[in-house]
Amino acid sequence: MTALLVLIARLPLPLLHGLGALIGLLFYGLPNRHRAVARRNLELAFPNRSLAERRRLLRQNLIETGKSITELPLIWYGDPRRVWRLVRRCEGLEALNAA
Repeated sequence: MTALLVLIARLPLPLLHGLGALIGLLFYGLPNRHRAVARRNLELAFPNRSLAERRRLLRQNLIETGKSITELPLIWYGDPRRVWRLVRRCEGLEALNAA
């Protein structure tokens, strides 16, 4: 399993994001617990939004979740220099350094 994660970590970020989007679309399209929980959370958080808007948010949320899943091997097993080059913004670093 580790060897597979190391190989995934070498893939270009746009490819990882594409694979992650596909995973997210699977989460959206197939009945599963992740979709049910996210849908319920959106119902609770945005009761005044239309069903169509909450569905759009659900779809986008699950796509971004899929992308996050495919980024993990890169973060865990990728070259740290490459990972740092991919960072675009860091918020709260002062609090981390002060801890």
